[in-house]
Amino acid sequence: TATGSPLRAFVAAMAEVPARPDAETLEAEATVTARQPPARPGHHDPEQIGPYRILERIGEGGMGLVYKAEQRQPVRRVVALKVIRLGMDTEEVVARFEAERQALALMNHPNVAKVYEAGVTETGRPFFAMEFVPGVPLNSYCDNNRLTTRQRLEMFIEVCNAIQHAHQKGIIHRDLKPGNILVTLFDGKPVPKVIDFGIAKATNQQLAQRTLYTQTGALIGTPEYMSPEQAQTSGLDVDTRTDVYSLGVILFELLTGTQPFDAKVLRSAGLDGMARIIRETDPPRPSTRLTTLTEQTAGDAKGGGARAAAASLHRTDARTLRKEVAGDLDWIVLKAMEKDRTRRYDSAAALAADVRRHLDSEPVLARPPSTAYRVSKFVNRHKVGVAAAAAVALALVAGLGLATYGMVQSRRQSQRADAARREATEAQAAAERARDEVNEANVFLRDLFMSFGNAPGARERLDAAVARMDAGWLKDQLSTHVACRIAVGYFYLTQRSLPLAERQFRAALDLSRPEGDRAAPALAAIHTALYEVARARDDNAAALEHLRAALAEQRKLPNSETATAALLRTLADARDAAGDDDGGRRMRMEALGLLTTANTRDLAAEPSNGLLYVERGTLHARAGHFEEAADDWARACTLDPANHWGRYRLACVKLYLGDDKSYREAAGEMVRRFGGDERREFGERSAKVALLTSEPVGDLAQLTRLADRAAAPGAAATLAPWFHLCKSLAEYRNGRWDAAIE
Repeated sequence: TATGSPLRAFVAAMAEVPARPDAETLEAEATVTARQPPARPGHHDPEQIGPYRILERIGEGGMGLVYKAEQRQPVRRVVALKVIRLGMDTEEVVARFEAERQALALMNHPNVAKVYEAGVTETGRPFFAMEFVPGVPLNSYCDNNRLTTRQRLEMFIEVCNAIQHAHQKGIIHRDLKPGNILVTLFDGKPVPKVIDFGIAKATNQQLAQRTLYTQTGALIGTPEYMSPEQAQTSGLDVDTRTDVYSLGVILFELLTGTQPFDAKVLRSAGLDGMARIIRETDPPRPSTRLTTLTEQTAGDAKGGGARAAAASLHRTDARTLRKEVAGDLDWIVLKAMEKDRTRRYDSAAALAADVRRHLDSEPVLARPPSTAYRVSKFVNRHKVGVAAAAAVALALVAGLGLATYGMVQSRRQSQRADAARREATEAQAAAERARDEVNEANVFLRDLFMSFGNAPGARERLDAAVARMDAGWLKDQLSTHVACRIAVGYFYLTQRSLPLAERQFRAALDLSRPEGDRAAPALAAIHTALYEVARARDDNAAALEHLRAALAEQRKLPNSETATAALLRTLADARDAAGDDDGGRRMRMEALGLLTTANTRDLAAEPSNGLLYVERGTLHARAGHFEEAADDWARACTLDPANHWGRYRLACVKLYLGDDKSYREAAGEMVRRFGGDERREFGERSAKVALLTSEPVGDLAQLTRLADRAAAPGAAATLAPWFHLCKSLAEYRNGRWDAAIE
């Protein structure tokens, strides 16, 4: 910056005044200028606005320009500067702009862009500086990084929590779309941020002194994501459920890669046609859209790869993707996008909670709880027993079919050699009867598993099959008989018919015991099933007995590490319930060892194995090996981001180790992921871990609300002391000493 520097000389040379034009040139220019109309106001980008130096224009909307700017005082940071567009500073636009400014200032959520400052330019145009989010739209990030369906849903839940926070502040976004949800990386982790509350509407307070007026006849929002009530053109009867509808459209797009209504068709229909489509045309199911992706391009060389290309963005194949989406996710999306808003989710939090239920294999509220649906959820939650039963049934029936065929051939040869026509005919008839019985049982089992026992007349068929087996059906086909008893027993169990279920399992047990080690697969499945019956009766002693027996039989089988580990984990849970915590931990450690040595992919493929790392980390911590504990708990969080125990303990141990930065990151992630969960214990742990230091992690008011909610009357007796401890910590951080002591 010295006066004589080369840079200074260069700037001075560039700034030299050009030679003065002669009189003839000036006269010609004056003539041309006089013939031209007055110039319209331009949109020249300024170099400086207040304390912010403009770096570049990064976007523009209907009413404002957005710049990337640098602030140097009092702090140095890069911000996004939103300024009202020149020529657009009408009373209505200014009111709307001020509403956005105040709406954002009200909110404090990790998934909502923060507002730093608001002001006016030298020419009186309003502006505000907000957090600069160097991210990409939500759908682009998911596709570019080929996130799995589960990863997309986890991120979608975070977006729902951010919108719920806005709704609690009385703000409706009204223009939710992937472009207004940017994903940025924070310490290597993707964090979605909701931006642009430019057409937000206050629900319970005056956001600006001027009225936030919506012109009659103007559609406010983006048509592809607009709710039916927004398409009424008045825009005067909009509540928080309009954002729920838009979230449904976003979820549809995250799952299928397409929008429910084709953008070209929608926008080519004109205002009236567009509004009519939004209000009257029902969206397709996401799974149906995935199926028709190929059909839409039938005859096109690209057609065959349309579904495969969409599925590859989810790191799977077309068939698996459709299977993942069909069912729960179809129902969730359609409920969020109901034309009648009284039938939608009543809040973004309710939508997020239903997505979480789907991820946890729990029944979702979006669909009617039919018997088949409840059975399918039972199967998901009891994979060990049902998978064992199905494997036994299908494997034994298939194997026995081959054995029966061999027996038929053998008897034919034997009877030919004997030359006794009558005996040969009888032997052949007996073999054919056996074959027919096996085939009949095979069909019965196939139909039973395909329908989850809920086809028309299924209960009657179950009862009839039991009566036939009691009367002698399959008496000579031992393996098939056992498989049918196990399968029928499980479907009685799903209907809570415990005595009938137990009778079938014990009949299978009596048939299998004489076979010894040859019946180990069946015996492992039978004892696991009897464990389910005992647990349903709250008979912990019997449950432990059967689990030990199942484990003993499972250990006899080759290449069964994964199934043995699953039984060990189930036995660990049962021991926990019986008060044997140390025994439960030992079981989990053995399961972890089996899975790690047998096939590390098993750990990566099953998020629930994160609990094993949580347990091992706990053992390390009790032994004083805190670094090892931190490694295990971090691994548990990576394997299963929804594992709140791993994240909670990771934050605590990082604080104990003096790693304040990692502690605050883990605690902040805990609050962000679980602070909006409706379960009291999740809110309590989120608040408690964030209140451990003199400077709480996150918004103290939010943490106090979580503690208050947990300590409200009605908590379970075993949890209430911890909830009150958390509330006392919140009161202490707020400086309310008497309340903390109380």
